[in-house]
Amino acid sequence: MFLATYRINKKQRPPSKARFGSPIERFFGISNELFVHNLIGNTQIMKNVRQVSKSTNPKKLAAWTISKFGDAFGKWIEFYNDRQHGTLLMSPNEAYELGMQKHPVPYRRIEYDQNFLIDSMPSPRTGKTKVDGCRGIKVNYLYYWSNKLALPTVAGTRVDVRYDPFNLGVVYAFVNGQWEPCHARSHYHELKNYTEAELKYAAVEIRKRYQNLGRRHVPNAAEFAHFFEEVQHTEQEEIKIRHRKSAEMKRQHQRSQDGSEQPNISEPFDVDVGSLRVLNWRKAR
Repeated sequence: MFLATYRINKKQRPPSKARFGSPIERFFGISNELFVHNLIGNTQIMKNVRQVSKSTNPKKLAAWTISKFGDAFGKWIEFYNDRQHGTLLMSPNEAYELGMQKHPVPYRRIEYDQNFLIDSMPSPRTGKTKVDGCRGIKVNYLYYWSNKLALPTVAGTRVDVRYDPFNLGVVYAFVNGQWEPCHARSHYHELKNYTEAELKYAAVEIRKRYQNLGRRHVPNAAEFAHFFEEVQHTEQEEIKIRHRKSAEMKRQHQRSQDGSEQPNISEPFDVDVGSLRVLNWRKAR
C-alpha cells in the first residue's frame, strides 16, 4: 500500500544472483575497510582468537553509541563522495552529476512531511482495527483514544491504523479521510518515553510473573507503566542495558526526523579522533 500511495515501482533482487547486488555490496566492503574496521572496539581481531586478550577483547573496548556512530559515518560518507576515486579519476559526486547530465533520469519529489512519516509507520498484524466507541482502538496491548472515534459514523467500524515504534504514547487512525492522532487512554506520560521493543520485552516479563498461577494473563497499560517504573530503579544489569539501547535507538530516530538536529557534515573531517583507533580511512585509494 505504501508503494502504491507514492507510485513507487518495487524492484526485487533475484535470489542467487550475486551481481545484482554488486554496487551495494562493494559499498559495504569499502565502508568496512576504510571506516568501520578502524574504529576502536571493532571485531576484526576475532578472526584470529589466539590474538585476543583481555586488553584487546572488543567487548571491553566498546565505546561507540548509535548516535555517535551515525554522526561519524555520515561525515565519512561525505568525505568519500568528495574525494577523487582511483578508477573514476574524479569524485563519486562529480561522476554522478556528469552521468545525470548525459543520461537524465526523471524523478518525482516526495515531501518528507508528517503524512509521509505516518504512511511509512508499521500497522498492526491484524490490519484494520475495530473502533470501540467507549474505549477507542487497541494496538499492542494498549487502548488509544481520540474524540473522533466516538462519532456515530466511526464507532463500530474498522479503520486503518499506524503506530510509532519509538513512541508508545500515540497511534494514528485513518478517520474521515485523514490520519487522526490517538493518545494512550491511561499512563500516557509514562508510556510515551518507551519503544515497541521495550513493550514486547515488558510483556514477556509480566507474563512470567503469572506463570506460577497457572493461568494466561494479558498485560494492561497500568502494569506496563509500573514495570517501566521498576526499570528505572532496577539493579539487573541486563534490563539496564536493554533500556539504554532502546533509548539510544529512539534518540537516533528523532535526530533523523528533526532537520535542526541533523549532524553538521559540511566539514567531513570534524570527527572526535579520540574515538578512532586509526585514521587510514582518510587515505585516497
